Amino acid sequence: RLDASGAELFPHNGVAVATSSSAERTDPHAIFSAASGQVVVAWQDQSSSGTPSTGISLQRVDAAGNLLLGPAGATVVPLTPSFTNSPRVLGYDPSSSIALVVWEDEPSSETDRIFRAEIDATGVLLGSVEDVASTPSGKPWTTRGACASRGASGASHFRTRSSAPGRTARSVCAQTCARSRSSARSCP
Repeated sequence: RLDASGAELFPHNGVAVATSSSAERTDPHAIFSAASGQVVVAWQDQSSSGTPSTGISLQRVDAAGNLLLGPAGATVVPLTPSFTNSPRVLGYDPSSSIALVVWEDEPSSETDRIFRAEIDATGVLLGSVEDVASTPSGKPWTTRGACASRGASGASHFRTRSSAPGRTARSVCAQTCARSRSSARSCP
């Protein structure tokens, strides 16, 4: 992290967002909150001991470079044999410290799905993991290029891409996930 004049604010070469050795960390994605000075990072965990498995983790780093969710970060998706990948931090609310994370899950070839979760300030999942995009007609979905915004009602609006197997043409799809007053979330 650099300040406006280019001076390093974190130690030289950055901050390790997870220091436990339980899994290999790949495919990181981060956002910066200018309001709080925090960086929120999500990544894919990979374990090759025994049956190969993947999962998703998240870390919050404060303006001084301190890890706010412990040395391993928070587990968003535990290690599973399903191919869980391409995490994206699509939103962070500095007033509530809630992070919005999406990722792809591919239980078998050409069956990609996109899931979302909200993680609170302590690394705890709010509500449940939700399916944002299922596999319609064998079209795989991708979080690459995905974006999201949150309306005043707390609803999350997503844009994702999909393509039919064997075709280069891509579709852009939109989805809204509403938050009710009871904090339940719903994605059609």
